[in-house]
Amino acid sequence: MIRRGIWGFFVALLGLWALGCSSNQTIGDGGDGDDGTPNTDGPRLCANKDQCLQGEDCIDGVCKQVGTCSCNYDCDKARNEVCNRGNGKCEIGSPPTQCSSDCDCYTNETCSGTTCVPSGGDQQTCQQDSDCPDPAHQTCRDNRCVPKSCSTREDCAGATCLVCKNNECTAPPPVCQGINDCCVGFHCNFGTCLPDQTGCRSDSDCLRCGFATANQCSDQSACQNDNDCQDTAYPRCNTDTGACQPECISDIDCKLPGQKCVDTHCVTPGCTPASCAQGQWCDAGDGQCKAGCDENADCTPPDTCNYSTHQCGSTDCCGGACSPEQYCDTATCTCADSCVTSVGCMLVPCSTGTCDDTLKKCLVCPDTYVCHTDTGRCWCTAQTTCPNGMTCNTGTGQCEGGTTCNPPCQAGYNCVNGQCIPGGTGQDGDPCMSDADCSAGLLCNNSIFCIICMMFSADFNPDFACRYECSALGGGTCPVPDRKCTLARFFGSTGTLDARSMCQAPY
Repeated sequence: MIRRGIWGFFVALLGLWALGCSSNQTIGDGGDGDDGTPNTDGPRLCANKDQCLQGEDCIDGVCKQVGTCSCNYDCDKARNEVCNRGNGKCEIGSPPTQCSSDCDCYTNETCSGTTCVPSGGDQQTCQQDSDCPDPAHQTCRDNRCVPKSCSTREDCAGATCLVCKNNECTAPPPVCQGINDCCVGFHCNFGTCLPDQTGCRSDSDCLRCGFATANQCSDQSACQNDNDCQDTAYPRCNTDTGACQPECISDIDCKLPGQKCVDTHCVTPGCTPASCAQGQWCDAGDGQCKAGCDENADCTPPDTCNYSTHQCGSTDCCGGACSPEQYCDTATCTCADSCVTSVGCMLVPCSTGTCDDTLKKCLVCPDTYVCHTDTGRCWCTAQTTCPNGMTCNTGTGQCEGGTTCNPPCQAGYNCVNGQCIPGGTGQDGDPCMSDADCSAGLLCNNSIFCIICMMFSADFNPDFACRYECSALGGGTCPVPDRKCTLARFFGSTGTLDARSMCQAPY
């Protein structure tokens, strides 16, 4: 306390001395230059603004340029000013609670550990480590608080996020270039420190991965009931296999009347993409049209639609945000987890429903088809062999034309493969709510569009009835004899993909 009083008295005397000097007095030789002009080689001491040059102010007893700064010590702490290093101006704000260098501190302060302390003041003297402002990262050496030395970031681990730089624990830089720029428990992901992922990615990591909770190991080998399945993507327990599975794969898996299967969950239908106006998207969760996008046509170029957020944004699809364990799904502009089984590929846009065991990625589009990222659909090309004598319109990516019926079919019948077959009124690409809305030979894809049953799977017997759908999740019972319930992927002439469990004719 005595030292602090003496220091305050000295500052007062210094101010009085400055009042008696010329406004051009500087720290240095204390006088004018050889030619009689004011000496401005050093900082000018002051007691008020009147003793400074035009455009300057008296800050902490020194004349400084008004509003210009490179560090906080160029600003006035008494006025709650902080240095905006982006525009080089002192602005009213809250002084930082932690520091990484002296630049974060004010005049007559220095950064010790993560705390700004008076340079040479009583608070920095000590008898033991506990006397220091930040004992976790400071040590008492020669009765002075100094930063603890470190060699790795683990040496700086604690309640405060610190890294080891120049053998001292300090705050991490705003942009990381590697793991050593992030504190313990974080990793560098394209310039940003993100929390480390814990848990598992597959059953090879433990007894059962994601059995109860996503990315977490379980000591159970099989589920007993739905209560054992805590992962929202796999909420149902298949007691036959002991594995947690999705609530649904197709509409038939939903038990309540009128429900449809959307993203492996049974929901009550409301809107459809076709029923929403341009600039809106259909939220299947509550059946409402909402402001946003569901295709690139809803956005102003060069922006595209981010299908995960349904908002228009930059053409930089994933923005470099994917971790090494992920890949950028250009159809949805999202970071997708590498697949483990083909079940995880069933709802991936343009996917064939197959997970490549080597690449750990969902394979997209059969041969001669290309994935159209604007719509997330497979488009035919000039090399595509279309069904029923149709040809590919490369402008729309659809197979068009084809075999006709002669004579033309009467009312209530539709031409399929050159034959008149009774059926509903919904044609390929028409909106629908269930298979009953579509013509014979067509399925209702995710309760949105009628599509042709055109299999590209070589191991699927083409002799099957489209209307004979079954629930592979519900035990696979078929409504007709001598057929087995088989999960299949269908591909319509409009480029639409669908995952279905169908009653397949035996070989």
